[in-house]
Amino acid sequence: MFDGLVLDLGISSDQLEDRQRGISFKHTDAPLDMRMNASDGNHLTAWGILHSWEESEIADALYKYADERYSRRIARAIVARRSDNKLESVGDLLETIESVVRRSGKIHPATKTFQALRIVVNDEIGNLERFLQNVPSVIKPGARLVVVSFHSLEERVVKHAFRKFEQDELGRRGVKKSLAPTRDELSVNPRARSARLRSFIFN
Repeated sequence: MFDGLVLDLGISSDQLEDRQRGISFKHTDAPLDMRMNASDGNHLTAWGILHSWEESEIADALYKYADERYSRRIARAIVARRSDNKLESVGDLLETIESVVRRSGKIHPATKTFQALRIVVNDEIGNLERFLQNVPSVIKPGARLVVVSFHSLEERVVKHAFRKFEQDELGRRGVKKSLAPTRDELSVNPRARSARLRSFIFN
């Protein structure tokens, strides 16, 4: 039994910099893998999704897991490019998306597509939901669960789980609303800009 749990749902800098994962835009020659742990038996890769899923399935995934407003346009371009055998690397995917979505501001037009693919490949939402369902059985009375999420879909799952805990009278929220990083923290850690913290205290 645990006295407390902290769940950080972010990606580490080491993972981002790992060329073989193909998560970052930095290494354009990297493979379209995106698995966080290739040794756990997970054979699903971003390449597999992009080359075998139907256009509608790709579009639905981009919309569901990243709220990508151009999901159907991007999915159509992906299917067209893979038919020419020109969708093999991170750079190929970036070029595909850039060809149909204009850049607006500082955010790269491929950001949401990469997020959605990484979430699907690693079953991130499913793993988070299963973890939260099991917490009440492994945590001590009076213990606190702290979760740091980095996008709206994760935060929604955590919010609903905490609400369910309260309905089941398992405890109370440590903070009523999620907490965002302060300006001071962002000045030394700009990657924390999208982080949101929620906590729950168990009876």
